[in-house]
Amino acid sequence: MSPLEAPPTMIKPSQGRPCSRSVRGLLAIVAIAVSLSTVGCAPSKPALPNGIACNWNISQGSGGFYVGWWQLLINYWEYSDHIAATPLVVDSSFGPATQAATTSFESWNNAHPKLANNGQPLTVYVDGKVIWIDWDAMSKQLGGSGCNHG
Repeated sequence: MSPLEAPPTMIKPSQGRPCSRSVRGLLAIVAIAVSLSTVGCAPSKPALPNGIACNWNISQGSGGFYVGWWQLLINYWEYSDHIAATPLVVDSSFGPATQAATTSFESWNNAHPKLANNGQPLTVYVDGKVIWIDWDAMSKQLGGSGCNHG
């Protein structure tokens, strides 16, 4: 292989050109979604890295990596707390089902809040839209330290 050629793991066989990071990220989300749909298997715990800046606003009509990540987090939260029998389809598209699951998380979180970094209960808006405080609450609910707001 010449120094100008991409490594074989970076080539899409059908097109012969390097994959972008977003394509690889989407493929990872699809692989996890397939594993979640396998009957009898517990999903592995996706979580927000501790101390990250949580500034991804997503809502109905949004799409992309962060929507898929949110769907994975919602699925794990629902599975771990036995709230929903049917997981969301992880398709990176924020549709009515994702909005309903988000509203369910927001309501549940407010009834069972973790403490924010300032020591106060971490409550969120129940509006089906994901803003920084929803990411923070999800991180805390899944055992993380929350987001970096400073």
